[in-house]
Amino acid sequence: MRRGTTPTISINVTGETFVGSRVFVTIAQGKLLITKTGAQVGITPDIDHNNSVVTVSLTQEETLSLEKGEARIQIRWITTNGHAAASPIKTVNIAPILMDGVITYGD
Repeated sequence: MRRGTTPTISINVTGETFVGSRVFVTIAQGKLLITKTGAQVGITPDIDHNNSVVTVSLTQEETLSLEKGEARIQIRWITTNGHAAASPIKTVNIAPILMDGVITYGD
């Protein structure tokens, strides 16, 4: 992931369809936490194979809040019957940019 961009992160999850679950995706770096939930999280279940693809998009502001280096990402979810679970924590590399700040179209 590169700072100052608007990436969509896709995470393949085996063994879970998230049907009837509330899903949280958190990116952490140091004390900074960016958490997406509800309509901010896309879920494409493959019920036949018990898998899902979870997607979240980040804003320029969110990626600019991250520093060059490593960040961690994790999915947590809770089902309608109260079963709470969490994925393993994965590491993602945050790449630098030369010109800092939010850019807009038409400036």
